[in-house]
Amino acid sequence: MTTTIGVPSARRTAMVVAAGGAVGALLRWQLAGGLNDLVVGECPGTVNCLPSQPAFPWGTLLVNVVGALLLGWLASRQVDPLRRAFLGTGVLGAFTTFSAFAVEAVLVGRRSPLEGIAYVVVTLAVGLGAARLGQRASSLGPGGPS
Repeated sequence: MTTTIGVPSARRTAMVVAAGGAVGALLRWQLAGGLNDLVVGECPGTVNCLPSQPAFPWGTLLVNVVGALLLGWLASRQVDPLRRAFLGTGVLGAFTTFSAFAVEAVLVGRRSPLEGIAYVVVTLAVGLGAARLGQRASSLGPGGPS
């Protein structure tokens, strides 16, 4: 089911992205939700936070940093197009979440502007560092950049 030799069809690519997205979304839900359940200091149900939201969104920070690390690694590897679509766009695209980061940054910032700024700065700095670390780690094994 290819349009040219070695190039997957759009339908097949869409199917692997959807399958990867399902996996990534479930992983994010489990990991971020599980970590947030362990964090002490739940935010009171006010206008500045969501019900049962922790005072600081550690779960979203963790999944975004781990996702940046893994996507940085994947981006520097020689991977066939279907595996890249499944892992990169599907699994890691659904695993990481910019929308949750943005909403949580606003909510944390309403409660404490300094903490809101810190969350944004830490997420960006650590996420970019993790992506770079993933790229550097990919050169350690076969299939990485020459």
